[in-house]
Amino acid sequence: MKKTLLIIVLSLFLGGNAYAKTTFIKCTKDSGNRIFIFEINDRKKDIKLVDGIGVDEDKKTIKEFSKNSIDLEYDGIITYNLDENNKLVPNKEQYISILISRMTGQMHYIMNERNNDKMLTMEKFTCEKAEPIF
Repeated sequence: MKKTLLIIVLSLFLGGNAYAKTTFIKCTKDSGNRIFIFEINDRKKDIKLVDGIGVDEDKKTIKEFSKNSIDLEYDGIITYNLDENNKLVPNKEQYISILISRMTGQMHYIMNERNNDKMLTMEKFTCEKAEPIF
């Protein structure tokens, strides 16, 4: 009897959140058609950019992960411009700062160069839950 009770208690304790479901959100730019898709794992307190821009997940820093907001940064972003000969020329290394409000569904996206007082890009997005198509 004690063994059965122990097995039941352990299965309830270990089985509850062991396979927590990940949540996908789709963030669409308020003025335009730019889209970001994130995968959020609340159990691991992790967020991953799935689609929208190519980033290195190893260069991600999560500053805050709470029930109200998620604040993260990606370093080492290289963008390119065309020169007068139509050749790609890399810009200075940049970073992306993303702040997602879980309460309002708003996302703020900032792209800038380190040690630069002038902000290069700031955009506002509206986010909603998304499900994989297949």
